[in-house]
Amino acid sequence: MRNATQHRYPIAKSFDLKGSTRNRRSKPDDPVGKDVNFLEEFGGLNLSPQLASELLQTHHQDVEILRQHEVMDYSLLVQVHDREPSAVCPKPYPSVPVRMGHSPVPQDSPWGVRVATASASSQHPNTAPTGGVQWRAYDGITSADGRFLYTFALIDILVPYAWWSKAQVLKNEIQSCGRSEEFSRIQFDDYADRQIGFMKRVVGPPVREKVDN
Repeated sequence: MRNATQHRYPIAKSFDLKGSTRNRRSKPDDPVGKDVNFLEEFGGLNLSPQLASELLQTHHQDVEILRQHEVMDYSLLVQVHDREPSAVCPKPYPSVPVRMGHSPVPQDSPWGVRVATASASSQHPNTAPTGGVQWRAYDGITSADGRFLYTFALIDILVPYAWWSKAQVLKNEIQSCGRSEEFSRIQFDDYADRQIGFMKRVVGPPVREKVDN
């Protein structure tokens, strides 16, 4: 899944989704919502069946790679661009548009030269093969009613299921009397399954859910 910030559009709302609702509510003034905020504000992205199927397949394949490497605690970043601002997205948060090959970094700086070189040596999203899918990560995905534009990324993918993570999972298991699956951090296999399951809710109809948390 391509980096979600490779676009020119202002971001009305961002969500960091792990698939858990335990302690997954952000503060009202936080520009990035969490799982509970998403369920209460959107409930689902209302994608067309074809787009939903393609996105689920892409997400599933990416998560399976993380599963193979025993990675956990990653998040699905969902960025929402509202074409009709309302109470759902009352105020866009400040953002800097970023696009491959169109960086705001001065082009004559050492970093600017490295960015330009890296961009030139990679395939531009608009010319990359689509593999038969009906959407491009660069353009984003439009909701079924045409109101919202969504972009996605898998982030925080560097947490291995090592001794420290195993100790945290064991502690949660003891403290919760065997209900550790409610916590954000769980065993990497279970984490992948939960992410895949939650993704089905993300792409589904906008059924908002009040979560007592």
